[in-house]
Amino acid sequence: MEKGEKMMITFTLEIKAKAEKIWPYYEEEAKRKEWEEDLEYLTLDGAFINGTKGKIKLQNLPEMNFELLDIIRNKLFSDRTFLPNGDEVRFSHILEEAGEMTKVTHQVLFVKAKGEMTKEELPMLMGIFSDVPESMFKIKEIVERK
Repeated sequence: MEKGEKMMITFTLEIKAKAEKIWPYYEEEAKRKEWEEDLEYLTLDGAFINGTKGKIKLQNLPEMNFELLDIIRNKLFSDRTFLPNGDEVRFSHILEEAGEMTKVTHQVLFVKAKGEMTKEELPMLMGIFSDVPESMFKIKEIVERK
């Protein structure tokens, strides 16, 4: 299947902590709920490793299936969700240590299943992207406080 247009948004923030102190806030559901405030639940059908599938439910959205990709403990993980119309949303979380600081980058990639994006899709895209910076500041607050 030929994919359509793509849009990527990237957010980066430095956190005064080592990557291994940040990582559990991605891997453990209870800790993830601390920073992803609209998360109702997240389930995994196995360990936090490449290829593991799961379900996520966010407030005001239907339950969605996802798959974990590109996992390198304390450094990187991505997850991929296919929307009902076949469009793909991929979230990447990248941790790069520099001394006592860790540069945390969250990328959101939206891929149309087919064809071009239209202006009419912007509200949906903004809904996907909008809470990412706030969530990152929440992780920073939590990790630096502990």
